[in-house]
Amino acid sequence: MLFKVMDAIPIPIRKLTITTFETCVVVYENDDAFDLVGRSEIIEVDAPPQDLSLDPQVCAIPYGRYNISVSSYGFQDASVQGVSVFEGITSIQNIEMIVRHEGVSKQPEGLLKEI
Repeated sequence: MLFKVMDAIPIPIRKLTITTFETCVVVYENDDAFDLVGRSEIIEVDAPPQDLSLDPQVCAIPYGRYNISVSSYGFQDASVQGVSVFEGITSIQNIEMIVRHEGVSKQPEGLLKEI
């Protein structure tokens, strides 16, 4: 869920990018990823089998790790590094957005209309 810090107000016009933690390869990117209440659709990403956590002989990490980045006009970009994702379990990551200071502008793409 994406919302403004302290107000819990959903934020329009937002971009979501998910990359692998280890290699930073983009696995998901969407320029309009959130609905009117600040939620994205369920996004499926790869995770190792749950069986890895049951075998003490296996040294592999039994979960996938991803980085999540979001951006929106009028707000500072935000990211969360190393989000854990387990096979067969829905992970939810709330992200708070901070309003950009006055005088600092990031022009939204595609919102300007020529007159």
